[in-house]
Amino acid sequence: MKCDHIPILLLEGRRNILWSSKTFLEERGYDVHTARSQKEALDQIGRQHFSALITEYIVEGATTLKIVRQVKNANPESYVLLLTNVDLDRKAHKEVIAAGVDDYFVKPFPLEKIPVYLEKGMSE
Repeated sequence: MKCDHIPILLLEGRRNILWSSKTFLEERGYDVHTARSQKEALDQIGRQHFSALITEYIVEGATTLKIVRQVKNANPESYVLLLTNVDLDRKAHKEVIAAGVDDYFVKPFPLEKIPVYLEKGMSE
């Protein structure tokens, strides 16, 4: 899959992780839009269609499942990748799947996995 101009929203509250991830994906041809807060992400979702969302599970002390639902409501085919620092218990796992998360990674993980999952998820 050619990834030129595929719009991705990247939601991460920590600036250094946000910018390193953005740079990594842009070097691979993705059109990466960033948000450091849930409000900023919701504003962007209201203005633009995204083929994929990559989001931290917790931003600003709350889960980002509302953001996931907004993306999936706007475009059910959008691919959603959730990143988390903790293993999800059974209840949390059910909640993220029900919200529309397609895949999730527990940190740390190699960044090289992200494009592989983006290509897989957006081609299904």
